[in-house]
Amino acid sequence: MTDIKINTPVGGASYKGNAPFKDSIKFGAACLITFGAGYIFFLYSQKYNSKKKIDKYRAITGIKEDLDNNHTENKIKVIETENKAKIDFDNAHTDNEIRVIKAKNVAKIDFDNAHTDNEIRVINAESAAKIKETESILEKKQAYNLQKIELRRSKSNLPEPQLSLREWNKEFHKRYGTPNYSGIPFLNEILNCCPQEYKDAMMFSLLPEFGAMVFSRVRAKFINGSMQSPNIMTVIEGVSGSGKSNFRDMHKLLFQHIIDAECKKLSNDEKGSIIQFIGINISASQFIEMLARNRGVHMYIMEQEIDTAKDAFKKDGWLASSTIRKAFDNDIEYQNKKGESAKGGFQVYLNATFAGTPGAINSLFKNKEKENGTARRFCFTVAPELGAKSPVFKWLAGEKLERIKKQIDEWRSLYCYHHAPMNGDVPCDEFTIDLNYINVALEKWCEQQYDRYKVDGIEERNNMRNGIAGIAFHCAIVLHMMAGNPSKKEKGKRNAVKNLTVYIANYCMERYLTKFSSSGGIRPQSSNDTFAGYEHPNAKNIRKMTLEEAKYWYSLRGTVDEQGKK
Repeated sequence: MTDIKINTPVGGASYKGNAPFKDSIKFGAACLITFGAGYIFFLYSQKYNSKKKIDKYRAITGIKEDLDNNHTENKIKVIETENKAKIDFDNAHTDNEIRVIKAKNVAKIDFDNAHTDNEIRVINAESAAKIKETESILEKKQAYNLQKIELRRSKSNLPEPQLSLREWNKEFHKRYGTPNYSGIPFLNEILNCCPQEYKDAMMFSLLPEFGAMVFSRVRAKFINGSMQSPNIMTVIEGVSGSGKSNFRDMHKLLFQHIIDAECKKLSNDEKGSIIQFIGINISASQFIEMLARNRGVHMYIMEQEIDTAKDAFKKDGWLASSTIRKAFDNDIEYQNKKGESAKGGFQVYLNATFAGTPGAINSLFKNKEKENGTARRFCFTVAPELGAKSPVFKWLAGEKLERIKKQIDEWRSLYCYHHAPMNGDVPCDEFTIDLNYINVALEKWCEQQYDRYKVDGIEERNNMRNGIAGIAFHCAIVLHMMAGNPSKKEKGKRNAVKNLTVYIANYCMERYLTKFSSSGGIRPQSSNDTFAGYEHPNAKNIRKMTLEEAKYWYSLRGTVDEQGKK
């Protein structure tokens, strides 16, 4: 009997028996089953053990991963902390560097600014010193040039420098306005034929002529109580080509018929005839004879070329500038030469209108004529310089002209002289008018001129105010008569005469001061004119010559003026 035992991890198998083959098959099957079961169990246990190992590995791996992750995170945190600390440190270091750089830049800028300021101060100081030195040199040169001008003027007796005609006219009207002539209809009708800029000069041209030819025998009591005649002398100042011939044309238009009548009387040698129009080229003896012949009736001279008057005054035995001075106050001219028909003393009744260029007028009215009083007896007026267009005169004609000429003739027969068939020409009786309202206005004007003199210190303004008031008063006699000898009730016409008289006083004063003042109160304001290119010696602000003026004067090198001078 066979006894077999087999032990396996999952159990055991045993065999006991007597049949070995059959039993061995059974035993083998049992062994196989047992082995298979054991193998399966082994496999299962291996698998289970492997799973456990895997789970354990996974657990270990997970722990390790967690540990690694934690370590990595900690490391990252440490790195981040270190980086942040480094960044903060770098930032702090950068901020410090920036602050240091800024501080250095600010310090450098401050230094540069301070250095620049110092340089600027040095440059400014040097510039100021140079400017001061230049100004000193210019002042010395200017003083030297002015001394040369004064020396040349003293030798040639030239009058003081003056504004250009255009600029003076502009400045005067800016200050005093434009007069209203409409209040004196007769004068206004004549002046309306002139362009606006010619009206002042035309009025000053007509006043001496009407004073002599129309209202010669009219008298009025002045402020000082003396009886005055319409004694008026006018000088019209205008550059070449300014239309001075228009004043002669007006003269002929209004008085040519009277001139023709006088020429006829002279040709017929009519006894007792009164002759009013005379030329400047008249001898002193002939002039005395005319004074005796006219018996207190004015004579009148109109001379378009004042150089002719200058030449006449130079001739011995001819009309002298002293005669002009006597005419203003009707002083007496004497003649006691043998052989002369008219002997004795005769009051001078003479009005005149002269015209000429500024150079010619300055040549006549030298310092001598200013000092002896000839200049102060004249009304100096300005003829406007031509602009882009020539002036257009709408001359009187037809019925209007005839009506004005008729009025002139009527007034002449009442206030000048008339013709008597048996006795010839007979002077009218003196006709006295009341101009007290003019005296009141002129007294006020004289006070205002004195107040202005206290401000501007112009000696001539103070010295000339009464003389200029006398000129204006003589003009007022003519204006009052042109207005129709208005009564006290005709306030409108009287106001027109008064306002125009005060305007004339201002005009004559300012023009005289401009031409003859030596007090330094009158000086150019902003002249761009090439005439009168030098300014008053006492002027504080010396105007620089413009490029246009320099070109103009440069182009005149070597040429000669109207006097033949270079």
